[in-house]
Parts: sequence; structure tokens; C-alpha cells
Amino acid sequence: MAVLESLGQTAQGAAENAQTYAKHTEAYVKLQIFKHIGVLMTFLIKILVIGGLFLTALLFLSVSLMVLLSDWIGSLAGACALVGALFVIAGTIIYVNRKSIDKKVLINLSESLK
Repeated sequence: MAVLESLGQTAQGAAENAQTYAKHTEAYVKLQIFKHIGVLMTFLIKILVIGGLFLTALLFLSVSLMVLLSDWIGSLAGACALVGALFVIAGTIIYVNRKSIDKKVLINLSESLK
């Protein structure tokens, strides 16, 4: 009979330990999710801020290039076309290299989430 009581106490202790382990694992998973969401949100906010500033700078540089080209070639429409063609060429280069860009971004993102 003592063996059965000892076995029952051991089983009860194992069940309590399993419940404690499950609670600690749940807390750990919640903390990991919070960490990953925090890293992702700060990454997105940085991208938005830096991207916004970069696009503003690109706008001003494009307008100044257009004014410079219009004085140089004597045609505002021609200058607009040249600046537009420059953007099409840059977009085409980025499109052609999109897989290598994606690979670099994913590698950097996976390293930052470690």
C-alpha cells in the first residue's frame, strides 16, 4: 500500500511540475512574441521615417535637376522627360535586381530577430 501512495505522490508531483512548466513556457512565448513585435515595429517606424526623408530629398533633387537640365537644353518638357527617364532606368535596375535585394533584406531581418 505504501508503494501505491508513493507512486500517487510522485504522479501528483509530476503533474504539478508539468503545470508549472507549461505556465513558464507560456510566459516565455509571450515575451518572445512581444520582443519580435517590438523589433518589427521599430524597424517599420525607422523605415517610414528614413524613407519619408529620403523621398523628400529625392523630390527636391529631382526638381533641381529638372531646372538645371531645362536651362541647359532650353526645354522644360525635355528636362521633365529626361528626369522621368532617369527614374525609369533606376526602377528597371531595381526590378532586375529585386531577388538579390530581397535576399539581403531577409538576411538582415533574420539576424536582427535573433
